[in-house]
Formats: sequence, structure tokens, C-alpha cells
Amino acid sequence: MTEADRVLKRRNELIGQYEMIHRNKPNYGRSSEDLLGPMMRVFSKFDGIQSILDYGCGRSHTVDWLAKLLDAEAHRYDPAIPQFSVLPVTECDAVICTDVLEHIPKEDMQNVISEIASVSHLVYFNICTRPAATMLPNGENAHCTVETDNWWFSFLQDTFPLIKKTFSPRKQNVSFITLGL
Repeated sequence: MTEADRVLKRRNELIGQYEMIHRNKPNYGRSSEDLLGPMMRVFSKFDGIQSILDYGCGRSHTVDWLAKLLDAEAHRYDPAIPQFSVLPVTECDAVICTDVLEHIPKEDMQNVISEIASVSHLVYFNICTRPAATMLPNGENAHCTVETDNWWFSFLQDTFPLIKKTFSPRKQNVSFITLGL
């Protein structure tokens, strides 16, 4: 089995674990809803946002509310939610990616970041920097990548050279906005 095959196998295993959590916990995947205010403060500084993708949307309606406030079109993607499991756009003006990256294994992280960057260079990230309270059905912690603010900044800066740390209302999280190219 090649390394790429191993990464894909692990990705599919984790997606299956998250599908089970979403089926069994109807309120799981709504954590970004309390980030609407900070996201609105960030995105209101940019002109011309007509489309927004929530990458890893879970069951949240944050992108719908944000798009309404910005008079933009909302798109949702989450591989663990059947109705959102296909990336709906190849390009849009902005992406929100909240409470997602900590669920991605390091060996797959660059693939995910590259996919996000291919859609937009204006991205709002919110990332948890501690283990999750939730355990996967297989017994693993739901946060498989737990790193510091500085680690995340450095990692994201490799793909998004114009990146700025921004306010996060949660002490255990870090937020970044990429400023496009």
C-alpha cells in the first residue's frame, strides 16, 4: 500500500467515524454558530464577497447567516454529512473553516489546506488547540491534530503567506484570516 493509499484509507475511516457521531448526536457540528460576530467583523472589511463556502460545515447554519448579512451566496461542504459530502464549488470569494483542522490527521493536512486554497485565498480559520471532549466511536479523541497557535500559524503560512491572527472568543482556540493574494 502506498503512502497516498494509507492517507486516503485513514481519511475514509475518520469520515465514517464522524458520520456515526452526526447520526447519533443531532447537535454535534454546530460549534461555529457562536463565531458569527467575529467572522462578520472580519469579512465586513472586504468588498465584493458574493459567495462563501463553509468547509467542514457540520450541522451549522453559520454560513447561511453570514451570507445573508453580507448579501452573498452560501455553500456548504462536509464529507461526513451526506447532503454536503460533495464540494459544491471550485471557486468562491471566501471560505470559513471553523473547528475542522484539528480533526484532520497531519499526514492529510496539506491536502485539505491545498483544497481550501484552491477555492479561495480569503479564508477565516478557527482551530481548537486542545483535545476534544468528544471521543470517536472507535475510542480515539475527536481531535487528532492538537497543536499550538504558533504551529498553526507557521503551517498555514506555508500555503497562505498573507495571514493574520485575529480574535477568537474561545481561550482554547486560535483564529486566523488569510488576506488573499
